[in-house]
Amino acid sequence: MHPTQKPASTAVEETFNPAQALRGAALYLERHGWIPSDAYAWTATPPAFPAATARDAIAYAVLGAPIDTTDDYLDREAHGDFEYALGVFADFLYWTGNAVDHLDVDIADLDIYDVATRWNDAPDRTAEQVITALRDAADDFDSAMAKVIPTPAGQWRLVWVADGVA
Repeated sequence: MHPTQKPASTAVEETFNPAQALRGAALYLERHGWIPSDAYAWTATPPAFPAATARDAIAYAVLGAPIDTTDDYLDREAHGDFEYALGVFADFLYWTGNAVDHLDVDIADLDIYDVATRWNDAPDRTAEQVITALRDAADDFDSAMAKVIPTPAGQWRLVWVADGVA
């Protein structure tokens, strides 16, 4: 290589993967507990890792802290990542026919927050159903968006269509 040439960068830019966030949310609920309705299981002295709803477990997996996802002080990129993961989950619930609203509201009129919250809060919902749905949504996203490509070194790399790989 000539001394004035710059070597090609080997750095790989990481992009947000909502499937990882959904799996992280499922793991969070397994470890710390699931609750129907309301944001996190607050007490007089809230624990570092409170029980959470599906929506709030996704927020915890993406944002790393039990904070209100509607607050204005959130970093725009982090909030966008949270809404991307929540949207993947809400779409999965909708398109698999699981987003049945128990309050007789047309599901198509609800935003991603409402779809996830109302599904989570259904009277007969269980923690196992929520954890399974989060993992199934992650698997569904991966199967729809993931692609395995060869690297120049002869290895294989998993990439997402969102990374710009066709």
